[in-house]
Amino acid sequence: MKHVWDNGEYIRRVVNHNDSNFLFSLLAFVISGPINFGLTAFFLKLARNQESTITDLFSGFHHFWKNFVINFFIILFTILCFLLFIIPGIIAIFKYSMTYYNMNDNPDLKPLEAIGLSKKMMNGHKARLFFLWLSFIGWFLLGILTLGIGFLYAVPYYNAAKTNFYEELKMGQ
Repeated sequence: MKHVWDNGEYIRRVVNHNDSNFLFSLLAFVISGPINFGLTAFFLKLARNQESTITDLFSGFHHFWKNFVINFFIILFTILCFLLFIIPGIIAIFKYSMTYYNMNDNPDLKPLEAIGLSKKMMNGHKARLFFLWLSFIGWFLLGILTLGIGFLYAVPYYNAAKTNFYEELKMGQ
């Protein structure tokens, strides 16, 4: 008798019965760390009045494994917090939100050191970031209502605001 999980069939069924969804999700997981690092580098340069180019968006691929590991740990820690309750998971998102900024400013940090520095940096500032996020709800709803067109403005605006939040935190330390 053939078991459902033979030849990966079980995994395929779990992922919506579609191989392309699974492959796309896997690819997104693999490249999201380096892309997040590059996006952070781009906005840090903008906030610091330095020249930023489209190639900055791909700078995370120069240290692919380090950025992949950071992304893996951030996702793992966040999921573990969400397993406890929703609120600790949201707090975890705030705690780890400055990790890529720390890696951009200190490329020699190990992934867990960058995560630890983000936790330390966000100590006492998570509510401020939460209110910053809340201030963008209208923009993101507009993005949804315009079938994604509004996101062309809202996402860069949000990233610029978050980068300035990081710069302010860094100056306060």
